[in-house]
Amino acid sequence: MRVITLPMQCHNAAVMVWVRVGSRDETEPNRGVSHFLEHMLFKGTARYPNQKAISAELNRIGGVFNASTSQEWTNYFCKIPASRQGIVSALRVLSQMTRQPLLRADHMEREKGVVVEEIRKYEDMPERSIQDRMMEHTFAGNTLGVDIAGTEREVLGYDPNFVRAYFMRYYRPENMTLVVAGRGADQLDAEIVHAFGGGYDVVEGAPGVSPRMSATAKSIRRWMDAARASKIPPSARSLAEVRAPSSPAYHKKDTSQVHVCLSWPLDMRFDDHRRQAATSLMSAALGGYMSSRLWLEVREARGLAYSIRTDVDSFEDVALFNVCIGLKSEKAQEGVEATTQVIERLANDEEPLDEREISRAKDYLKGLHILSYDDALSHASSVGHYLALSSDASAAKTVYTKAHFAKLIQGVTSD
Repeated sequence: MRVITLPMQCHNAAVMVWVRVGSRDETEPNRGVSHFLEHMLFKGTARYPNQKAISAELNRIGGVFNASTSQEWTNYFCKIPASRQGIVSALRVLSQMTRQPLLRADHMEREKGVVVEEIRKYEDMPERSIQDRMMEHTFAGNTLGVDIAGTEREVLGYDPNFVRAYFMRYYRPENMTLVVAGRGADQLDAEIVHAFGGGYDVVEGAPGVSPRMSATAKSIRRWMDAARASKIPPSARSLAEVRAPSSPAYHKKDTSQVHVCLSWPLDMRFDDHRRQAATSLMSAALGGYMSSRLWLEVREARGLAYSIRTDVDSFEDVALFNVCIGLKSEKAQEGVEATTQVIERLANDEEPLDEREISRAKDYLKGLHILSYDDALSHASSVGHYLALSSDASAAKTVYTKAHFAKLIQGVTSD
């Protein structure tokens, strides 16, 4: 098990366990089982027989806890007041959950209904479900495009023995990372050993972490080769690269707004730090805040949308640049056209980002990064996410220091 400690001078602390497994690792007919396991680990352990006992242990010290599942990882976290007692309690609870869960058949049967209701909940949230449909369309035929929670039919059909076997396969020390952030985090070796056992590695990566290379990523690389062979200006490449062949997909639902998600694949690995910095800056300048290009053009100048934002989804071997818009149905076509025009003018070098826009985006990103150092969970999440996919623990600490991040962002130019 890899362990990384992040001493921080703030009033809160965080303990996170990351497991390198997600919906991308699943096969039919058991899609969604990674997410289902996330639920089940809260239902009781050898030391804490039920969910109430787990909650009581952390609530008594003022802690909050939760978990999350993605396409490539699952994490469990506790955020507590910065104290040795609080961190030790969090270590004890998360160790029990990830090492000795009960995984009882009757608990599983009951939880199936809860997960089904969660699936229905998100289907009723168009601003969330539109991104799920986008992933499904963009990565059709690949496990990256499968809904993280699975389908109702699959969830209701889980066999308890399969769920237990899945846990045993992936919840192994060599596939897990522990992150402890907060005051005195680097002085807890004995407590970590007591909670998780010996034999952990605080520097090197875990054996068994192998890169995922999907058929989708390989096809995107072919598209990128074609883009580079054309006469695309170098400054436009980060956007020109996303012009993979695609067709629109529609999902009809009775809502008062039309929700649109425009997405383009990027040939960019999660650990390509320079390109990650450049893409983050581009995303921020286009739609990251209220003075960004898309916000000013589509919402303020033309009144076509209430919400418009950009983001970048980074996976182990590929990434997506997304623009998400919420607008009236009668303005949907005009809004999409206005949005694509802004992006195309940038991509074709007709209206490149000027120095003022670049400087504003740099200051914004650096400011967000500095603010994250006041929150242990935010900092632990950034480092843990990297470590969940990488075998280089020392690089994670370096990349997410204030100085190194600022250097990466400051090094981005219009070219």
